[in-house]
Order: sequence, then C-alpha cells, then structure tokens
Amino acid sequence: MPYQLSILGCGNMCGSLLQGMLNKNMLLPQEIIIKNSSLARSQIVAKKFQVQPTDNTSEIETANLIMLGIKPQRLADISLEPAKDSTIISVLAGVTTGALAQKFNTKKIVRVMPNMAAKVNAGLAGMFFTPAVSAKSRAEIIDLLGASGETLILNQEKHMDRFSVLSGALIGILGFWEHNFAEYNNGLAQQELKKILVELSGEKFFDEDSGAKIINQTFLGYQAVRSQTGISAREMQQKVSSKGGVTEEMTNFLSTDDTRKAQQDFFRHPQENSQFMKKVLQKMFEAGEKRSLEFSS
Repeated sequence: MPYQLSILGCGNMCGSLLQGMLNKNMLLPQEIIIKNSSLARSQIVAKKFQVQPTDNTSEIETANLIMLGIKPQRLADISLEPAKDSTIISVLAGVTTGALAQKFNTKKIVRVMPNMAAKVNAGLAGMFFTPAVSAKSRAEIIDLLGASGETLILNQEKHMDRFSVLSGALIGILGFWEHNFAEYNNGLAQQELKKILVELSGEKFFDEDSGAKIINQTFLGYQAVRSQTGISAREMQQKVSSKGGVTEEMTNFLSTDDTRKAQQDFFRHPQENSQFMKKVLQKMFEAGEKRSLEFSS
C-alpha cells in the first residue's frame, strides 16, 4: 500500500506544512514518509514528527502526493520517477511547472508557497495547479494544505513568484525588523507599515483584497509563531532565509547603511517618514523579485 504523502527534503517549509497537517490530524504519521540528504538526517527529522524515514527513492515515488522541499539548486541532481497516479507538490521557489514536468515526466503538478506560520496552523499558502490535476485531487490538496492556515489559489503561475516575495519572504523580514529595530512593536509603526505593504501589494503584485489578505495573514502568522513557539525574531529571520535565496537578498538590501537609517527613521516617526519607507520597500521587493526570477531562468 503506497504512502499518502512522501516528502523529499523535509526542511523548514515542508516541516511547517507537515506539522500543520499533523496538528489537525489530516493524515496519520504512518501514512507519511520522508527522505532527506542522508538516512541519518531522515531518521532525525522523522523522529521529530513521528513519521517514517527512508533512504529508498522508490518509496518516495509511489506516494499519492510527493512533496518536493529540496533547495532549487539541487533539482538537477535529483532522480525521481513518480508513479502514474502520483501528484507532485512543489515547494521549490522559482521552479516552474514546465521545468518540473520535463524533469519528472508528469503534468500532475501543484506549486505551493507556504510560510513558516503553517506549523502553528496560522500560515498562508499560495497555490497554482496545472490543468492535469483532477478536480478531486485539487480539492483534497486544498483541504490538506488548508489545515495549516489560509490558502490563496493563484490562476496564473507568474503570480507564484510575486506571492513568494510578498508572503513567503516577508515573514522573515518581519523577524529582521523586530530584531534590529526596538520601535518595531510600536502600534502606530506597525499600523503604518501594514498600510504601506498593502498599498504596494495592490500596486505591484495583486488586487487590493488579495494583497490585504496576504499582508494581514502574514503579520498574524508571524505573531502566532513567536507567541506559540517562543522562537526569537532573529531565529524567525534565519529559519526563513536560505543561502542565496529571496529572503536573504531582501535582508541584504535592508542591511545597507542608507536603508537602515531610513528604516530607523520610519520606526521612530512612522507617519512623517511613510513615503521614504515606501520607496525603501519598493526597492526591497524589486531585489526579491530579481532573485526569484533568477531561479526560474
């Protein structure tokens, strides 16, 4: 009997989704199998979630749902032949369904971009389905991933990169701000920051309602993780960031002397410096978009 879910590369993002599913009893631990970079690593992670570890790719291939959580740079090194009835759930930033279809010889693909708050069932996941995913499978996957929080179905694949920058990376940026600026938790500063981010999301990424949903849920999810797990703001930033990734690119931009001063001025006097902060965030998002596009090129 095949597993219901297999995970190839169970790191922070896939681990957050997995924890959310287990919290809501969407799947039983014995229905889930994971494979990481080595059997020893698989066993450590599997023990944490009480699921099954493996070093055998064939066990990964036969699961009904195959979740990919490896680093995008490692995709070329992966050899995987999904079973005919399997559906791939990709959590790989910037890797298109076309590239995945060619790599794995299947058209049943879902791209998902969650954020870290999935682990406490307060996340937000953007999803894009290829037409080959049946309506039944689509509903099951939405239900499964919806256990980890809110979902947003994206009708165009190009919106995945936008969502990745706006929500997946932003939850780490919130950690950067709270860690580096004492005034971040000032109520007026947060109110003005949300206003700017919603404006930018409507101007640059999505319609106003979707943008507001993304920003508000990302703030709620960030606070839920901080309060329910005790993780520090610095750890939040570090767990979302990966070497050479989108969040790292955005935080590198925010860490320059000029931008740090602009952010400091904003958090101290948010209304007076709102327009300057908006310009900083526009450039931050541009840096993140550019990095995201490099993954898909």
